[in-house]
Formats: sequence, C-alpha cells, structure tokens
Amino acid sequence: MDELIGELRSLKVWAGDPSITTVTRRIHATLRTGGIPESEWPARATVGDCFRLGRRRPSPDLILAVVRALAGDDPPVLLRWRQALALVLGERGAAGCVGVRDRLPADVTAFTGRARLVQRVTELCRNSAGTVLTGMAGVGKTALAIHVGHRVLAADGDRKTLFADLRGFDPDGPPADPYAVLESFLRLLGVPGAALPRTVEGRTALYRRRLAETPALVVLDNVLDDRQAEPLLPRSPSCPALLTSRTALRRPAGVRSVAVPVFTPAESLALLRRTAGTGRIDADRATAARIAALLGRLPLALSIIGRHLRDHPDWPLADYPAPLAELAMEGGVRAALALSDQGLDAGLRRLLRLLALPPGRDIDAAAAAALAGQDPDGTRDQLETLATAHLLTRPAPGRYGLHDLVRAYAAERARLDEPGSRAHDAVTRLFDHYRHRVSVAMDLVYPYEKDRRPTVAEAPGRGPATAEAARDWLDAEEANLVAAAAGPGRPRHTADIAMLLWRHLHLTGRTTVAVTLHERALEATVELGDRAGEVHALNHLGGARWKQGRIEEAQRLFARALDVAREIGDRANEGRALNNLGIMHERQRRITEALTCYEQAMTIAREVGDVAGRSRAGCNIGNACAALGRYAEALGQFRGALTIAREIGDRANEAYLLNNIGNVLRRQDHRAGALEHFRQALAIGEELGEREYVGHALTNIGTIHQLLGRPGEAADCHRRALGIARDVGSRTTEGFVLTNLGTLHRQRGRLTDALGHHREALAIAREIGDRYVEIEALNNLGATLTQAGAPGEAADAHRRALSLAVEGGERYEQARALAGLGAAHEALGEPGEARDHRRRASGLFGELGVPEPGTATIPRTRSSKTRSAPQ
Repeated sequence: MDELIGELRSLKVWAGDPSITTVTRRIHATLRTGGIPESEWPARATVGDCFRLGRRRPSPDLILAVVRALAGDDPPVLLRWRQALALVLGERGAAGCVGVRDRLPADVTAFTGRARLVQRVTELCRNSAGTVLTGMAGVGKTALAIHVGHRVLAADGDRKTLFADLRGFDPDGPPADPYAVLESFLRLLGVPGAALPRTVEGRTALYRRRLAETPALVVLDNVLDDRQAEPLLPRSPSCPALLTSRTALRRPAGVRSVAVPVFTPAESLALLRRTAGTGRIDADRATAARIAALLGRLPLALSIIGRHLRDHPDWPLADYPAPLAELAMEGGVRAALALSDQGLDAGLRRLLRLLALPPGRDIDAAAAAALAGQDPDGTRDQLETLATAHLLTRPAPGRYGLHDLVRAYAAERARLDEPGSRAHDAVTRLFDHYRHRVSVAMDLVYPYEKDRRPTVAEAPGRGPATAEAARDWLDAEEANLVAAAAGPGRPRHTADIAMLLWRHLHLTGRTTVAVTLHERALEATVELGDRAGEVHALNHLGGARWKQGRIEEAQRLFARALDVAREIGDRANEGRALNNLGIMHERQRRITEALTCYEQAMTIAREVGDVAGRSRAGCNIGNACAALGRYAEALGQFRGALTIAREIGDRANEAYLLNNIGNVLRRQDHRAGALEHFRQALAIGEELGEREYVGHALTNIGTIHQLLGRPGEAADCHRRALGIARDVGSRTTEGFVLTNLGTLHRQRGRLTDALGHHREALAIAREIGDRYVEIEALNNLGATLTQAGAPGEAADAHRRALSLAVEGGERYEQARALAGLGAAHEALGEPGEARDHRRRASGLFGELGVPEPGTATIPRTRSSKTRSAPQ
C-alpha cells in the first residue's frame, strides 16, 4: 500500500505540488458539477490522509478523485490507477488466477452470418502481427474471434494454441495480471517453473523468443487496455494474435483494429431462425424483422429472445415488441452492459444515465453539456470516452447516440441512481439550451421575422455564428427540437420552440412534423392561458394543414385565429390570420372574398409597421388581381412586394414573387422574361435548400420548355418537381405538376398517359377541396378528351371548369373553358355552338390583353399558377 501512496505523492509533485486545500477544492468542484450533494464531499483532512504512509485501506473512489484533481480526466491514466487499486487492495491473488488454455473454446454450432467480416479477419490474422476486435457488449466479439481462430487452425493444424480470458470487464474480480498470464503461457510452451523470470519484462522477452521458434495462434479475450495486452503480444510473423475488447485500444505497432458491428437484417433473421426455429420466424417475417430492429440487431439480445421464443411456443410473435427490452435485460443484456458500466468513473456513469433521459435519438457535445450542467469541452472528452468504450455510437461527425438496449439500461439505472428532481432539472437545462439555440439560428436564417418570434432567456454557450452554420444546426437538430417540444410537462418550452421553428418547417416542407408540433403547441398555449400564443399556434397549424391539402380544416383554424386575435386586440396577428384566410378563399376560387381579406391584411400591416406582412399581403393581392385578369395591377403589386422582400432579406417571399411575376409574363407570352424569373426563383430555392420552392420553379420552367418545343427538358423538370411535391407532402403542388405532365403527354401524342395524369390531378383537387387545381385540371382534361375522340366528355369537363371559373371570378380559365367548348362542339358536328363559344373566348382573351391559344384543340399549357405567401 505504501508503494501506491508513494506513486500518488510523485503524481502530486508532477502536477506542480498543489496544496491539499487546492486539491480538495478541485475535488469539490468536480462533485458539484456532477450534482453530488455537499454533504457527501470529503473534508480537507480526509483528502490529506490519502497521502499519509501506513494507511491500511483507503477509499478507492477518493484516491481516484485525487488522481483526477492532479492529472485531469485522462481515461488511460484513470484506468491504470483503477487497475492498480484493484491489485493492491487485497485482490492481487484474484488477478493472478487466470483462465489460460492450450486450445480454443468450442466453435459456435452453425455460426451465423458475418461472412465478409470472417474472411477479412481471417486474412488479417494471416498477414499481421495482431488483430483486435472491438465493439459493444453483446455484439459477438468473442464468438467471432473463436470462429476465426478455428478457421486459422484448420488451415494450419501444426500451430500451438494459447488462449486467455483477461477478464477486462469481469464483475467478480480484477482484470487478469499479465505477469500471471505470461507464467501460464510459458509453462504451456514448455518452460519449467524454476526457469521463469521474476519480472514482467523478463517473462515477455522469453515468451517472444519461444514463439519466434514455435508457430502458434494467441487469442486474448476481454482485454482491458493496452497495458494489459502489450506484454502478451507475440511480436512474431509466424504467430498471429487475435484480441477482443470493449474499448478501442491505442493499437500497438502492427496491430490492426476491426470494429464488430451489429447484425444486418438478414443475419438477424437467420439467428432468430436458428435459435427459435425456422417455422416460428417465417410464419410472420414482418413481425420478426420488427423484433430484430427493436433489439438493435444485437446478437446477444437476438439469442436471448430466440431462446425465449423457442421455450414459449404459446407466445404469439405479435406479443413480443412491448416487453422486448425487459426480456432482453432479464435474459442477460443487463449483466453484459453492467460490466462495461462498472468500468466507468462516477462522472461518466452519470453522463451515460442522463443521456437516456431526453426524447431525441442523438446529441452533440454542447447539448450534452447543457444536460449535465458542465463544460462543453470536458463533456466532449467524456462522450469520446464513452464512444471508445462502445457505449455510445457516432451516427455523424460530432454527434453521439445510444444503442436502443444501452438506452434502456441507462434509463433503468437513471431511475435508480439519479434523483427524480435532478433528472427533471437536467432535461429542463437541455430544453432551455435548445430553445435559446433555435432562437439564435432562426434570427440568422430568417432575420426579417425576428420581431415576430418570442424573446427567450439566454442559455450557457454560444449558438451558430453564421446563417449557413445555423441552417446546418437546424437540420441536424430538427428531430430533437420537435421531440423536445412535442413532449409533455413543459408547455412553455413547447409553445416557444413551435413558434420559433414554424417558418423553417413550413419552408422546408416538413409538413407532417409541423402538424405534430403545432397541434402540441396549441394544447400547450391553451394550458398556459396564453391567448396570443394560441393565435400563433392556430395560424401555424392551419398553414401545415393547408400544405397537406386539408383546406377546409385550415380555413376553420384560420377563422379561429382571427376570432381570438380580435378578441384580445392583437392587430398584428389579426392581419396574419386575414392573410391566411384570404389564401383559403383563393384556393377555392372565391377571388373577391380573398382580395377583401388581403386588402384588410395590408391595411393592418401598414398600421402596425409589419414590413414583412406588407410584402406578403402585396404578393397575395397581386395573385387575386392576376386571377381577375388585372395583369398590370398584379405586376405592380408583385414588383412592389419584391422590392420590400429584397430590402428586408425575405428570400422565401422573393422566390414566391419571382415565380408569380414569371407566371403573368408567361400568360402574356413573354417567354424569355418568364423563364428568367423562374430561373431566379429556382436559384433561391436551391441556395436556401427549400425543396418546395425548387419544385415550384422546376414545373414552371418545364412549362416554358413545352412552349419552346423542348419536350425532353420539360419532362425532366416536371418529373423532378413531382418527386419533390410528393416528398414534402404538398398535395396542391402535386396536382399542378400532374396536370402539367398530362398536357406534355398530350402534346407528344401519348393520350392515354395524358388522361391518366389529368384524372389523377382532378382526383387530388377534389379530395383536398382545391378549386384552383380543379379548374385547370378540368380544362386540360377536356382538351385531351377532344383530341382523343371523346368530345362529349370533353364538353362536360369544360362546362364544369367554366362554371367554377365564373363562380370564382377566374377570367383566364373562363376563356380557356370557352375555347375548349368551341373545339368540343366542332368535333361533335355543331358548328354554330362552336362559333359562339370561340367568339366569346376570343372576346375574353382580348379583354385580358393576352394572346389566344394557337389552336383550340391544344390550349397552351399552364404553369403551377401564382403562389400565395402565408403568414
């Protein structure tokens, strides 16, 4: 014991010989950061006793705390001290009792999967001085090492075999002492006891000399660290060494490291078949695959559940998912993970438990530091240590996650080891961190709406510094932010994060995510009695429902938002609700009602100084004017709104307006000008990474290619736009792109494809209640039916389009419907009716000041219309 105390004194001198008071303060600071109550902190005298010779049995935890105060959180140093303490404190005898054999354990019967990995490791064994297999507990490192070992021996049966379990993570005793292992290995190599050297160095040298003369395979299972492994490496080209470890060794010279992953889906099912029986698994492969996924495809857990399936034939597979983690834990996963857990110091154990508390799937160092209430740099080192020990994964650079079963184990331990109040405080710190960071990020990416977002409290640490970094952070943390906000128990965080994040989700097309978040935010604001927040939640939920194509529901939500805003006298939100209601009227082709809402929204925006609101209201007034055929007025509104959008940096509305100007120019047959505006809108969408904007611009560019006789380029644009619309869940855009594709097919003579696309677009329009899409799809369908020789059906489609267009005040579509009716009646042999409809169509096109289609049977294709700017 005195020898160990002497080493501790030497460490103190090496660290600058700080006073006992300084060392005590450092220990207290670490315990405070770890949330340890002050009543459990050691006194100065107790710390001083650690340096006193003649002590019989000091506290190992206190000695390690002193080492940390002197040397910092250096994992290898701490591991060596922990091992030394285990040996000194009465356990040297146990460390000397080693499990060494001259043969390998039996190979696994019908070893499952890993064919490529087996081949790779076998080749490494033949061509390198050593190979270490690393991975988390239960991933199958030992089984793989034994299987490969048997393959190596089968290829060269004359080799000796040296196998040792080094007990690096044994719960019942210390790691094996290399001194004792070398003794057993040397005896197996024929060295008599009297000839055994007295030192580790001497034994290592003799061991390597013997192996240089005797080809052998050395397998070292459950290695703790490099210090334990180094003396036992043969260092001979004729003697490969195969090691397994739960920690990533520092790879001594010539030793190759191979990470052992969890099973693939196919390997997981194969293991379940082998343990549970083929018939049992193949009878319900979908559920079996789900079970494997829920177990994280960890071989140990799969074997445990496979045996349970075999032993419980009366259990339906469908009953397994619910108790799966508990069954795996009870079957042995808990014990395996506990071995890795016990090798950690108190700070690492606490962090591991805290990481299981938040709802997200991964975390970065800054968020983990907020969760633990400690310094980010130190937390980053701790995360790396846990990842090195294969208790955390690295799903992306700088991000850390928990395997599902590690999460279950850590959550179980957190309930037992971490007081509930401290766990609650930890998660609150994390949510404070998320709320502050998302506020900083949104101000950088969408600065023009800063005054619309709630002011939130500062949190420790720095947020992103540039718009690009902020956008990357929002993308990386989106799932965590939504999970944090959507959870119960913290309504203020829910309401704030939803309100902060809404614009990002809206513009990036995360519609399903947005619905989940804003529904929860609405509940939270009602719970808080926050009427102003309720208006925001209603508006934001309405916008998400609109994007899903649920227009009637969106309209009800916007109407509620308007009522509450007027009730509490919130003029700014009243204007936003009016703007959104106007969009719903516009989608249902009630243009006059829409224009009234937009003009009222513009009046309020001017009154309250809402510059962004003025730009968006101007955009929407322009849309209504375009629908009414007032093109000059529409362009004036669009260009005025575009000037404001550029002044305030509202790139999203800028893209809307460029598309809308291009649509009016295209209608007026200014093709080059239209194409230029669409390309500018596309560039903004790609710059911002806003996929829905990219889709809008692409389908508009496609219509210009159609007009210019470039069908291949047009088809490419429309197909890309259709994929985006479906990915982001925009049903309205999907309908427009489909009918545009249908028109392209008609122009190319593919009438069956054209009819299919128009009818699909029409079905979507009627399903979502969008008259905007319905009118255009009906006119395009009618034109295709006439060309396909079905003029009676064509006339029905055009009459329905005409009725809806007249009802809504959509003058251009009225003219298209009349022209289409003229073509249908001519094909029906009714020249009088045909002339009358064509005359009326010609007059209306003239009033609008736009050219008539070149032929009534192939009306000029339309774009995806002007776009409304939500608030």
